Amino acid sequence: MKKKIIMIIAILVIIAIAVIAVFTLKGNFKKSYREPLDNDEKVLLAEKSYRNYAWGFVYRGSAIFNDGTIYEWDISDTTDSTNFEDSDIKDWILANGKKSDKKVTSQDLARIEKNIDNLENAISTENVAMDAGAIFTCVYKDGEQVTLIESGNFTGENETKESQALLKIIDKYLED
Repeated sequence: MKKKIIMIIAILVIIAIAVIAVFTLKGNFKKSYREPLDNDEKVLLAEKSYRNYAWGFVYRGSAIFNDGTIYEWDISDTTDSTNFEDSDIKDWILANGKKSDKKVTSQDLARIEKNIDNLENAISTENVAMDAGAIFTCVYKDGEQVTLIESGNFTGENETKESQALLKIIDKYLED
């Protein structure tokens, strides 16, 4: 009888350990995301886009906000760009972009924010073309645009370690 009780207790302990292990591992593999914010609470963190004013206005790209949401847009207006020029970039993206189903994890958002905080604006560009527009990846530090890499009319790259880390994370979520 004593052996049966010890055997039952051992089996229950093994089952309990297995259940705890399953829930612990499940929690570790689950991606965590920040809670969505209202548009007025959103902060624009990063943008990857193409912009050209030659023969009209073209602006397409995608952006990451501080709650992990991603917005995408593709605007071609051959007559007028004042809607864009007269707007705050964040408000323009929220008004003209479409919210993507993709989302940035909390861990990657924390990495983005940390690297932006430590980022130096250390890019020098060279004028290499006319009317080619600008293909660029940038972040927003204290509301100001800091370009990480650019090609088109001007070409250059910020080669700091923070910039390179940001480019790797941004490229993971935003398409060319």
